[in-house]
Amino acid sequence: MKKLILFTCLAALLGCKPSVEVRLTNKTDMERKAEMVEVAIDRHQAGFAEDATLVVRNDKGKEIPSQTTYDGLLIFQADIAPNSSVKYTVSPGKPRNYTVYVCGKQYPGRLDDLAWENDLIAFRIYGPALQATGERSFGNDVWVKKNTDLPVVEERYAKDLDPETRARIQALRQTDPDAAKILSDSTVYHVDHGNGMDVFKVGPTLGAGGTALLNSKGEIVYPYCYKTYKILDNGPLRFTAELTYNPTVIDGRETTEHRIISIDKGSFVNRTTVWYDGFDAP
Repeated sequence: MKKLILFTCLAALLGCKPSVEVRLTNKTDMERKAEMVEVAIDRHQAGFAEDATLVVRNDKGKEIPSQTTYDGLLIFQADIAPNSSVKYTVSPGKPRNYTVYVCGKQYPGRLDDLAWENDLIAFRIYGPALQATGERSFGNDVWVKKNTDLPVVEERYAKDLDPETRARIQALRQTDPDAAKILSDSTVYHVDHGNGMDVFKVGPTLGAGGTALLNSKGEIVYPYCYKTYKILDNGPLRFTAELTYNPTVIDGRETTEHRIISIDKGSFVNRTTVWYDGFDAP
C-alpha cells in the first residue's frame, strides 16, 4: 500500500492523471483464467474524486470489463499464468458499455418470480404472488443454459407468458389437444429450444441452495416465498439481491429470515449470506 500511495502522490504532483496499480500473483502451478478479483479502493487516498467512476486496464493498456458493487468493491476478471504476476491499472474514467453477462429482475407476470443468471446458469426463487395461491414452493430453481453465454431468461419468460399464445393454447385444448401440446411445447421454458431449459422441479423442497431451520423436535421449518426484495448489483459481472422473508414462529419465538444472494460471471453457484432476527436461543 505504501508503494501505491507514493505512486499516486507523485502522479498528482506532476499533474498526471492519478492511477492505482494492482499487482496479482499466482503462486500455484495452475493457470488462473478469468478469476474474479475484488479490490477495495479508497478514492480519497488514491487521489480520485469521491464520485469518480473507475476503469481497469490490463498490462497492455487495454480497458477490460469491470463493475463497482453496492458494497464499494471494484471487481474485474484476471488471467494469471502459473507462478507469475500480472499488473492491472485502475484510474478514473467513463467505462465502456460492456457486454452484460450477469443480470436479474422480478417477473410479476409469473407470480413474482425473482430470476437471475450469468454466462453459465440461471436461478429463480418464488415471491408473494405465488405464496398467495397456496402453492408450496420453497427452494431455489435452476435453469440450465447451453450454446450461449448471453442472457436468456427474459426471452424465455416472454415466450412462455405471451398472452395471445396462451389464449390460443387454451382454446386449442378444447378442440385439438394435440395441436395445443405442440404449440405449448414450442414456447414453454420446460422444453429446450436450443439454449437450455428449466429441467429442475423444486416442488415442496429446498431446491438448489435454499435454507431452513430445525425446531427443538428436529423438524424442518421450511421458509415460504420471499416477502420483499432489493436488487443491489445488476451486472455486467455480478448480480446481488437482498431478500426478506415473512416472520415465522419457531418454538414460540418469532423470527425473520434475511438473505443476500450473489453470483458472478463464470460461476455455477451462488454465494448466499443468511441471517435471522429474533432469536434468543440456539
